[in-house]
Amino acid sequence: MDISSRICVSPPYRTLNGISSPAPGCATASFSPEFPSAAEEPVSIIEAARHLPIIGLCAAATTAGPGRRYYLARRARLRRLTPPAPGAPQQLLHTTALGGINRPGSASAAAFLYDSDHTALFDLHCDYVVLDEKSFARTFEHLADPSTQQTASSPYRSPLRLDDVSVSGTQAQAEVNLRAEQCAGHFAGFPAVPLAYLLTALVDLAERLMEAPENTGPPFRVELLQADTLLAPGVPIVLRAHRQEDHRVLLSAGHGGDETVMVSITFSKTST
Repeated sequence: MDISSRICVSPPYRTLNGISSPAPGCATASFSPEFPSAAEEPVSIIEAARHLPIIGLCAAATTAGPGRRYYLARRARLRRLTPPAPGAPQQLLHTTALGGINRPGSASAAAFLYDSDHTALFDLHCDYVVLDEKSFARTFEHLADPSTQQTASSPYRSPLRLDDVSVSGTQAQAEVNLRAEQCAGHFAGFPAVPLAYLLTALVDLAERLMEAPENTGPPFRVELLQADTLLAPGVPIVLRAHRQEDHRVLLSAGHGGDETVMVSITFSKTST
């Protein structure tokens, strides 16, 4: 089965290699990390948030029948299962997922990320809205940009830059500005901001808000509470953060005053 002919996310955003389906509703693949984080080796939570939803939608696509569809993540929970091991970089990591179509227009998946020793590093549970190509084009006509070109180069090797950062007490705000080419592969002809790439900026803002960042480690859980629609490049995205108790930060992102994306990030507590 050629799973790539059934999905719409493409390189360079999709870098999973050897995508295969041992059985309907199951998909496996491997990838090499490209977003370095020495504190989170062998792989960062940013990479997990990027690749696990993709292998999850691949699993769901094996149950949807022929034809290309868009699988848009709407709600997810991502957990770190094994503490980071700084100094243990790896060239190849592995993913597997079980998923399927729940009902017309809806899918879900459970996905897992493993190191070369088959140790589980992360798990993800994700729900998707599923649209055929005509429905997607009609719904997201405002994103259409036929001039955008697919490129082999990847903008995803470095985090998004925060602009106009302000921190006051338990709250912080910033902006990010993306060009269409920074959304390469997500999606061809309809560039939209990838949530995992936006997460690089959200984590950055959350870290700046922590009262004593030296007493916290990398984020160990991300809960995507809500993603109402796709965010467009070329329009400033406002990020807001509110520090809670227990190393938890609530964040939102949207154009203007909208809160299109709602995220909860919990940081690990380092031993003293």
